[in-house]
Amino acid sequence: MNIDEYIRFEVLNKQFTIPPDTYSYNDVVRVSVLNEKAKYKEKGIPFTAILPSGPLPSGILQDPYLFVGVKVV
Repeated sequence: MNIDEYIRFEVLNKQFTIPPDTYSYNDVVRVSVLNEKAKYKEKGIPFTAILPSGPLPSGILQDPYLFVGVKVV
């Protein structure tokens, strides 16, 4: 997976591109890290089955257990 296919950061211009649109860093209100249970991957809209924040459950070392995403608002 090449991250540049999905998002590109331009640090000098303080903007990022999620094709086909470009956004300014100043447009960002909030960024959240999301954790989705692996068993829900590719079974609908991504990151709708979010793990609650707090201590991670036992079995976290099983591979794969969760996927991490970033929500930019």
